[in-house]
Amino acid sequence: MHNVKGFLVVAFIGLGFVIPAHGEELRSRSTANDANSAGSSAAATGRSSTVPSAAKPAATAAPASRPSTGRREPTPAKEVAGSGLAPPGYEIIEISDSGIMVRDASGKVMRLADVEKQAQERLEQDTVVTGARHEEQSWATLSSVSTIRREDLERYPYFFLGDFLAMLPGLDVRWGKMQRMYVGLRGLGGTTLNSRVLLLWDGIPLNDPFAGELTAGHFVPLADIERIEVVRGPGSTLYGANAFSGVVNIITGSPKERYLRGSVTTGSFLTSRAQVAFKQPAGPLQVRGSVEAFRSDGPFPEVERREVDQIEAIKNDDVKSVSAAGSLEYHGLRLSARYTIGERGRPGTFPIDSAGRVQQCSNCHNASSSFGQGVKYPATQTSCGSCHIQGSDREQSQQLNLALSYHHKLSKGWTLSGNAYHHEWRRDYRIRRQEGFLRTTSFIEPELNQRTSGGEVRLSHSFRRMNTVLFGGGAKHLASESDLIEREGGGNSASQTEASGFVEDEFRPWRWVALTAGTRLDYNTAFKTAVSPRGGLMFLPIPGLALRAAVARAFRNPSLAELYVVDTRGRYRVEGNPALQREWITTVEGGVGYTLTDPIKLRVAATAFHNVATDLIGFRAVDNDVATFFNFEGVKSTGVELEAEVQFWDKPQLAGFANYTFQHVRTDDGEELPYAPVSKVNFGLRASYKQAGGLVRLRYVGDRRDDLGIDVAGFVTVDVAAHFEVWRGLAMQLWIQNLADESFQDSLGIPGPPRSFYITLSYAGD
Repeated sequence: MHNVKGFLVVAFIGLGFVIPAHGEELRSRSTANDANSAGSSAAATGRSSTVPSAAKPAATAAPASRPSTGRREPTPAKEVAGSGLAPPGYEIIEISDSGIMVRDASGKVMRLADVEKQAQERLEQDTVVTGARHEEQSWATLSSVSTIRREDLERYPYFFLGDFLAMLPGLDVRWGKMQRMYVGLRGLGGTTLNSRVLLLWDGIPLNDPFAGELTAGHFVPLADIERIEVVRGPGSTLYGANAFSGVVNIITGSPKERYLRGSVTTGSFLTSRAQVAFKQPAGPLQVRGSVEAFRSDGPFPEVERREVDQIEAIKNDDVKSVSAAGSLEYHGLRLSARYTIGERGRPGTFPIDSAGRVQQCSNCHNASSSFGQGVKYPATQTSCGSCHIQGSDREQSQQLNLALSYHHKLSKGWTLSGNAYHHEWRRDYRIRRQEGFLRTTSFIEPELNQRTSGGEVRLSHSFRRMNTVLFGGGAKHLASESDLIEREGGGNSASQTEASGFVEDEFRPWRWVALTAGTRLDYNTAFKTAVSPRGGLMFLPIPGLALRAAVARAFRNPSLAELYVVDTRGRYRVEGNPALQREWITTVEGGVGYTLTDPIKLRVAATAFHNVATDLIGFRAVDNDVATFFNFEGVKSTGVELEAEVQFWDKPQLAGFANYTFQHVRTDDGEELPYAPVSKVNFGLRASYKQAGGLVRLRYVGDRRDDLGIDVAGFVTVDVAAHFEVWRGLAMQLWIQNLADESFQDSLGIPGPPRSFYITLSYAGD
């Protein structure tokens, strides 16, 4: 631990010295260059045109044999060698009245002013929208924002949204019971429900209204996703209740006028996926559509379940889904729809030995607990699973999403945006129960119908890039009906209505300083009002370099499930708690980042954070038969996120990324929060030449602790892939997940997938 802390201190000190020093070099170079470009590039970059004396060539007398023309003779390159004026990868040729001339590694000669102007343009083209709810340059945003681009979705051949989120710093992603993928941020994940991260689809909230969960597993189609933006840290000031620890925004559509792309994948566990997406203009109308189908028998092994008088072999992790989506866009007005239907098994946990190998449930000494409490483990086991309780559970689901959105730039810096949406979910379950002293087995088949309807209007004004003000407000209604809901006095339905208003101002008194302040007022019919402020400061000494500090407050309302659910699983009757209070979090974070676009593409960043959360909602047994939700003591989460991305060349291409997360998460009583590993590492490297290439990705997750207090060992996995173009946009990709066939637990009693092989045939064209 001391070595880790020492490493972090050294890393920050190094960044503090190296980046500012390089910044001074760039600033002096750009200042000299602006003076030699006749003021044109100075206007483009906003820099001073004063030339430092060190950069001025010495005056020379005119030759006696000819009259002076008043023009300065070119300064030989050797006289400015080592002056620090040339950017990395360039060599100075000469300095004259026409400017500083440089030559790159390929021998191309350009004016230094043009080189820096192109680099500035590339910086401005890389934008994000989720951190401030308006377009801003990715290197100069107050929030900690990570982006997964379309090329990442194609190069890293994963099936599920959560697999891509696991590549980012600060995110805790794991598979849990019933094939649910849990996503947490900065150690504040959830062990019961998955509701502390807000999921957006093109800026429209998509968490389900019953449990408030973010769906990151099987039923999130990837075919038409253009990029995914992830805000690490509270976002309630702009997004409200569920943006407790972060925001995931799935952005669809491409800026291209037209495209057609598709792929077919097959591989281990009888897995197959087919997807196609297109965009076609029809005059001023833009038409988009996509279809995706997926099925798999699942990676879990077949196990034996102990019944009263027999042992039954089961395997219940199969899944299949079909999704279709489309949109029509006309002059900023977009109508979109998506429909998904699916079915999956919902297995419980498995008995797993200390080496991560699955054991047979028939070896368990006690087969009555679906939560593992009170189970006597065999000497070779670290967990006793509940597959013998939930092995036959099934779920069928349907989801319909309708949205109407509008975005239009008005005159004099004003922009108007808004949306209206309606979502419906229907889930049909087949749930196995064991009740009574004799553990009598029976099945129930409850339905869960959910609806969310809402809308929002936003108005922003930008004045000469000095001041950007955002106003907004909205409302939404959440409703659920199910046999799993039990209200006091009767009733199987529950609902809440919310309304909100917010304002945020970003003020730049100078081009190198940005001040941000904002607040939001939310009203909920069950929990009344909540105020979520945030403020921050950014220092931007040179293009590409940003230092930032921010403080924010966020909240989460208890979900309808946490308030009113009634369900019987194994030995426990799970009951909601209508007396629950809101969760609150206060965050302080600071960071430094540097982005370079020429001659190599480079982005490095370091972020430090400290979270103080109160009234977090947990889950516990209150007696031998009943378990419920409750607000427990506060939690403190402190950590550091380091990340780097680099691309050395375009042809041949060599690029990579790496990130490291250190987090220390403890309750006020000093207890470790479940599934909050101290260390996480991601590393990826890809290379391509002409029509072929390959990549490797390594993931390390440190030791964790389950909510039962049982330690879960860390693990390392390596995935590899190779691709080559077959013919004119038609490509083939071969990939292997878990190359070393590492045995590990994703969660307690949930085996990680073994080595698996897949092949993909894809097409991309206009």
